[in-house]
Amino acid sequence: MSQTRTPGARQQVLSEGKRHFFESFGYVVLRGWLADDIGWISDEFDAIFERSGVDLAPERRRTMIMPFIDHSPRLAALLEHPAIDTALSGLLGADWQYLPGEGNVFFAGTGWHIDGPPTTLPFIKIAMYLEPVGSGTGTLRFIPASHQRWIGMPDDPSRVLEAFDMTDDDVPAPIIESRPGDLLVFLHHTYHASSGSQPGRRMFTINACRPVVGAAAEADFASYLDRHVKYAMNRSRKLFPDYVLEGLYGRTLMETASERMRPHLALAERYDPVVADLVQQYLRSPLEGWHF
Repeated sequence: MSQTRTPGARQQVLSEGKRHFFESFGYVVLRGWLADDIGWISDEFDAIFERSGVDLAPERRRTMIMPFIDHSPRLAALLEHPAIDTALSGLLGADWQYLPGEGNVFFAGTGWHIDGPPTTLPFIKIAMYLEPVGSGTGTLRFIPASHQRWIGMPDDPSRVLEAFDMTDDDVPAPIIESRPGDLLVFLHHTYHASSGSQPGRRMFTINACRPVVGAAAEADFASYLDRHVKYAMNRSRKLFPDYVLEGLYGRTLMETASERMRPHLALAERYDPVVADLVQQYLRSPLEGWHF
């Protein structure tokens, strides 16, 4: 598949071996795929947080802005960057659909969890750290093949240690050391956790899925939207009390998207009304304190 190269972008190829690794183990690491761009990416990340005016308080443990790249035309253009398009096209097909991610500043680690249940419609997350992270400093750990439910993983990911009667050090989970520019790509239902933490570590994500076609995919996407709206509203209103999710994607992204990018944003027209309805349900609910 030919790619239009952006200045400084390396030509990337997702090998059959990498694709097979992802399908078998539920994650894959693409080393240095955005290394040439990490300087301006880091600057744009910081600019979004600065414009938000949010206080990066360590006692909050994690400060999140969601959606994230949608707030910066330059970061949003990562959706047509050869590295991102090659990764998502290789794993989901050329008609992959963008789903919003978040920007995070962490002051604590995260325990074992998944980002969504197993589904017929595959949901993929790309995580990018803006500091070097390794053992004990906040990098990700994955339990290989934990997306394959036949291996007996517990329904509640937080009980993985109890389910197998082991300590965290005993979990057969590689510690994925990462440098800025690496792409950590995984299915939402692959078990993952951070390895320790470091104060103020920065990470942002891009999510994607295949086109929503068929009854099973429709049901999966309806469940995803319900979780997404509740999660985004709850997290965001803790920082910005008047926050209201305006649609599936952020306004800046929709106003600045190129013609090349727009086929990957096709879900907006179809599902923005659903998002609006879910937002109103959330606001009317006496359980506005819902948490993910």
